[in-house]
Amino acid sequence: MDLDSDTVDSRPNGDAGPDDATPTADRLARTTLDAATWGVVLALLGAALLGVVGLVVGNGLVGFKRGLFVFGFLAMGGSLLALRPRRPWNRGGGRDGDAGRDESAERSDPPADAASGPPTLLPDSLAPDPAHRASWGLRLFFGGIWALVGSYVLETVFEVVPV
Repeated sequence: MDLDSDTVDSRPNGDAGPDDATPTADRLARTTLDAATWGVVLALLGAALLGVVGLVVGNGLVGFKRGLFVFGFLAMGGSLLALRPRRPWNRGGGRDGDAGRDESAERSDPPADAASGPPTLLPDSLAPDPAHRASWGLRLFFGGIWALVGSYVLETVFEVVPV
């Protein structure tokens, strides 16, 4: 049996576009870099807010470090709720193997501009395609990781520990 490209893949030979199921390493790196950059921005915003609160309350750097730690875990927890699948597996409303009604037919897709979110902070040469940008859940997850890294650095490198 001779297997040519048309029998293995039903698409025409020149139709493998950017919406292919497997992302390229370049696209994945750009998307991850964009999400990590937004994570740094979110961690810095949280750190600025917690720095002001820590100084107003009077705990100084120890209160700031503890607040950064709590912010990191809350950001990671919130991001995991945002990253959960939209349509859980095997969740049908019917009985006897009936999968229930199809909710995807009722839901309209958002416009392409709404999915891309705010502008990227990267230069144009590194910016990902707007259709392939990371979700806010992933950006918030990176923000939580950066906040926890900042808390760890404050404790180990700068020795900001409670007395």
